Amino acid sequence: MVELHKPAVIGIVEIKPKRLRYAVQESEISIPGFEMYHNLDKRGRGICLYVKEELKPTRKDVCTDFEETVFVDCKLEDREELVIGLVYRSPNSSEENNDSLNKLLISVAEGKPSHLLVLGDFNFPEIDWDRERCYASEVHPASHFFKAVKDAYLIQHQMQATRIRDGQTPTLDDLVLTNREDMVDDIVLTSALGKSDHATLVINIAGTYRAKNNQKRHNWNKADYEAMKAELQAVNWKEQLEQLAVEDQWAFPKNKLDQCTRKNVPITTALGSQRKKWLDGGTLTSVRTKHKLYRRWLQSRAGEDYQAYAKARNRAAKACRQAKRKLEAAIAEQSVYTTEREGDLPEIPDYQFNSELFDVVIPEEAVRKHLANLKTGKAPGPDGITPRMLVELADVLATPITMIFRRSLDTGGRSCTTQLLETLDIWTEMIDAGRGVDAVYMDFMKAFDSVPHRRLVAKVKAHGISGKPRHKTLRTDIEDVQRRATHLIGSLKQLSYPERLASLRLPSLEHRRTRGDMIDVYKYVHGIYDTDRPMLHLFQGRDTRGNTLKLAKGHCRLSLRAGTTKRLFGPRSVCKSCIS
Repeated sequence: MVELHKPAVIGIVEIKPKRLRYAVQESEISIPGFEMYHNLDKRGRGICLYVKEELKPTRKDVCTDFEETVFVDCKLEDREELVIGLVYRSPNSSEENNDSLNKLLISVAEGKPSHLLVLGDFNFPEIDWDRERCYASEVHPASHFFKAVKDAYLIQHQMQATRIRDGQTPTLDDLVLTNREDMVDDIVLTSALGKSDHATLVINIAGTYRAKNNQKRHNWNKADYEAMKAELQAVNWKEQLEQLAVEDQWAFPKNKLDQCTRKNVPITTALGSQRKKWLDGGTLTSVRTKHKLYRRWLQSRAGEDYQAYAKARNRAAKACRQAKRKLEAAIAEQSVYTTEREGDLPEIPDYQFNSELFDVVIPEEAVRKHLANLKTGKAPGPDGITPRMLVELADVLATPITMIFRRSLDTGGRSCTTQLLETLDIWTEMIDAGRGVDAVYMDFMKAFDSVPHRRLVAKVKAHGISGKPRHKTLRTDIEDVQRRATHLIGSLKQLSYPERLASLRLPSLEHRRTRGDMIDVYKYVHGIYDTDRPMLHLFQGRDTRGNTLKLAKGHCRLSLRAGTTKRLFGPRSVCKSCIS
């Protein structure tokens, strides 16, 4: 619908199904480029009003007790305003609720906005709007509503039946009310959303707003790089960055670059396409065919035309689902991993080196060279810094970037393990509370994932580069080295490995690993680690069985969260939590 009609405003009623089994989340119904206003947090079937961002919409507070309505104030050109209201009145609405609706219409109209549009499903088939007559009794809610519309001086523009079900008499339930006769240019009925029996109304409103068709971008080809160089050369990087932590070291030059960009890089406009990536030509054709057959059925009301429309509707829905799944499958199949054949690795030549490399030294000249050789045609990263800027400013940026690299290696950053623990803690907490979790997985192909790991490790070792062991196999190898080394001591040969360690007062590698876990637990509890949310807490009750430093164990509704917490912190850390 958005692709075909390109609307500025979309109103949808009865968003919630009749048999609601779960709460509808905003992420499920949001539309890119539109501000969304809804009442999903209240009882009822739910309504949602979407307004283009260019209209600068704001929610309009209306004093009413009517249950299902949303009003939004929008800005038009020439300082005019457009007030849009979306209404859903249930056929079983109470008398009090009906009276609140009538008072709401009169109250909004008395505000005298330059343009007022109230639309929705009112469920008053008793009113003949073409003849301006109500065929219900004077005490009927339809008669009271008809009178309220007249008292508010509102004009109802929709004259065709909107609720159309095969085998039943069509009725006019969906209304379009305005405060100006010339406000509506045209109303076109199109096919319903999904399998609804209400037609979709495409309303052309008389009024203009400043459309945002183009995207604003920096024109890096016309940037004043000499002025940027002069401004950055005036900064004493060593004095400014020497005492800062690594995150602050990065923030300082990033802010400087942003300031230089705003001053010296002009803004240009670029046309942007809003077409969905999954919407191919065949899918778009099936959707258009559905709308064409629906209009034919509206004119003929023949059973065979309805059957043709129903088949086209189902084909279009199936085509949309398949097109989305096809795109998702294509993305999922774009693996960044390199599959390595099983068996022995190729023979690695013996490289000659004077000493093993245990530390990494980053020279400033190497950083400058890498910056100058970046490909300027590549897109910027998440920080928004383009390769073109880094190439042009390589001479002045080499110093701060080198300092950041060195500080990062010296101090270390937040580890992947810490990030993973926080992420899983958030996800399982939300699932345990009954909320939904949407995850987007991203990977970068030009990283170590695209390199066969076994071959990489073998080549790195052949070049004399080593470091701290992380893998379980490497830890076992080191433990074997320690076991053999202690066996070389003649007086201890007859003792077992644990006895030899005890005699030498040496801890095993497994003990050191557990001790490291205890240190990590201590840092989590006492806020030493840089985490966005504390995942471990001290027990606050009285019964701590001997000490006051026991960890608190939260209550979980689902075994998923309980199991995740136990796997992350359980056997090695929480159960041995000696954090004093």
